[in-house]
Amino acid sequence: MSFWRKSRLTLTPFAYHKGIQLKQLEHNNLTTNVSISDSDEVFTRNEAAAFLKISIRYLATLTKVGDIRSFLIGTRRMYLRSELIRYARALMD
Repeated sequence: MSFWRKSRLTLTPFAYHKGIQLKQLEHNNLTTNVSISDSDEVFTRNEAAAFLKISIRYLATLTKVGDIRSFLIGTRRMYLRSELIRYARALMD
């Protein structure tokens, strides 16, 4: 029963390209305010893993524990370039 109570905000690719800003996204059952700028690139799981030079499985683990934030477009998990760069910089510090 609790499965149906979880709400997720999804965004179609058309709406994204119209410059819609995401106000609330559910990530690991936490609501986070996120804003997507027009210059911020969006990556799929495969692209994000290749960008960070890690496996898709490790990327999923990092997402699950909250080290990297992601969002859904339809049923696809997506990652912002700025979020991936933030994670990479945090590793260097």
